[in-house]
Amino acid sequence: MEFTQNHADVVELMQLEARYSALFDARQAADWAALFTEDGSYQGGFFRRSPGEPLATGQAELERMCIEHAGSTLHALGLPILTVEGDTAVGRVPSISVVMENEPGATSALLYHGYYDVRYRRTAAGWRIEHRVSYTVTLQEHHRGDPIPALPTI
Repeated sequence: MEFTQNHADVVELMQLEARYSALFDARQAADWAALFTEDGSYQGGFFRRSPGEPLATGQAELERMCIEHAGSTLHALGLPILTVEGDTAVGRVPSISVVMENEPGATSALLYHGYYDVRYRRTAAGWRIEHRVSYTVTLQEHHRGDPIPALPTI
């Protein structure tokens, strides 16, 4: 099988998705925002402010969104289904993510299962995310209070 431009594009898009989760989880906000086009947008299907309204548009807003995100995260993305046509592409990326929120005396963990629908655009710098929508299929919340203290002594 001959390695074609389409294969190269798919590999580059898969690397883009790998960087997406690693950079967000590390809160490398400027580098994460640079994965989007300058006018790129992120829309949270579960966290939507109002139907159809992106949470952040443009790299400056995206960077701020990453910095201000509460808690620590760990994304585990599955293999995307990608369709490339010239300088544009679309994809569906399965996702599981854990958000840990620490508060005095307690820790809560949110476990999300869902997917991203993504539009990509080839730029002079390579493939970038033009629009990303996060859909939550299931959400589980877990709380952990204070650790159990040692037994009292007499």
